[in-house]
Amino acid sequence: MILTVNKDGVLFLSKALGVDSICSMIEFHVTGQPRQSDVEQAATGIIRRMGISLKMKGYYFLRTAAACAIETPDLIYNITAELYDKVAEIHNTSRPNVERNIRTVIENAYERTPELLLEFFPYTVVKPSNS
Repeated sequence: MILTVNKDGVLFLSKALGVDSICSMIEFHVTGQPRQSDVEQAATGIIRRMGISLKMKGYYFLRTAAACAIETPDLIYNITAELYDKVAEIHNTSRPNVERNIRTVIENAYERTPELLLEFFPYTVVKPSNS
């Protein structure tokens, strides 16, 4: 489990995130006002810990998607239509391009170092998906 907020407002975090990322997320959920640098730093830390390469275009799309989801948690309920559209708009590209590149970096990270990616999931994942 990386970050989830249930309907009762309970925040669940994974220890694999690291102290700085967890503190930034807790601060956001307490104050409701993240600082942009904190959001991007938290998203970058999560993605780097998953073993995702900076050299791939999908890395930047995924970082933007994570930052958007941290800022607006309701976006995770409609990833394809809302979150990918927002990322596509920010990066001036299409939604299918965003989806394809995010899927590619996740698959690539899983193939290279599955143990790093699987640290973030409390259940067995045969192969993670972009959602």
